[in-house]
Amino acid sequence: MPEKRKIKIMTALAIYDEKYGKKDRLADENFKSDYIYKRNSSLRVGIVIGYILIFMFYMIIKVFSGNIEIVDFDYMLYVKIWGIPLAVILVFYTILGHFIFGREYKESQERLTGYHELMKILHKEKPEASERAE
Repeated sequence: MPEKRKIKIMTALAIYDEKYGKKDRLADENFKSDYIYKRNSSLRVGIVIGYILIFMFYMIIKVFSGNIEIVDFDYMLYVKIWGIPLAVILVFYTILGHFIFGREYKESQERLTGYHELMKILHKEKPEASERAE
C-alpha cells in the first residue's frame, strides 16, 4: 500500500515539474519585489519598442506622402502628441503588471510550498520490511 502512495506522490511531483517547475523556480530565485520589477521592466521595454516602431512607420508614411517637410519639422509637437500617450500607457501597464506579476509570484510560491510538502512526505516514508530484507 505505501508503494502506491509513493507512486502517486512521485507522479504528482513529475506533473508539477513538467507543468510549472521551471517557471516557479525562476520566480523563487527572486524576492517578490525583484520579480515584479524584472517582469515590469521587460514589459515596459517591449511597449516602448513597439510604440517606437509604430511611430517610425507613421513618420515614414508622412514623409513619403509629402505631408511633412523634414526641414520644418516640429519635434515638440510630436513629443506631445506621441510622448504623453506613451507615458500614460507605461503607467497603466506598470500598475496592471504589478498586480498580475504579484499574483503570479504568490501562486508560484504556493505551488512550491505544496511541492516541498510532497517531497517531505516522500522522504519520510520508510521502506517496507520486505524491501529492507533484500
